[in-house]
Amino acid sequence: MREEIELYMADAAEKNAARERLSKSGLASNITKLYTGCEKILEYLAKNVDKAPITHSDGGWHAKLLKRMSQPYRDIRPQIISETLFTELDRLRAFRHRERTSYGADLIGSIVADRAKEMADAADLFRREVEAFVHAYIEPKDGDE
Repeated sequence: MREEIELYMADAAEKNAARERLSKSGLASNITKLYTGCEKILEYLAKNVDKAPITHSDGGWHAKLLKRMSQPYRDIRPQIISETLFTELDRLRAFRHRERTSYGADLIGSIVADRAKEMADAADLFRREVEAFVHAYIEPKDGDE
């Protein structure tokens, strides 16, 4: 992701409108894909750890999923993601919605670049926090069986 940010910034600096538009769209698409991957992992945990999958027919299920994962769930598990990561992912969730509904046409390059930097940092934090949860919560239970 960091390399893509540098490529976008170089294209924007060259004032090559066509390349800048393509770079911006590609960067926005990568943000969306990475965020969606994080969301799929959280959905998996909701279904298999909480034993209570998020229902997609519920309005606002994306935000509900993030909020649920940032809090302990009943007596089943501790929080999976920190409040810091919740805030970062929620902002990226909103960006994904905008990227999907605008088809990239209305995206502002500087905002896309900022969100890409945030996504790179959030992805690193996501990996660390989910791995810590798995090592602390899931792996000991697997060994007990």
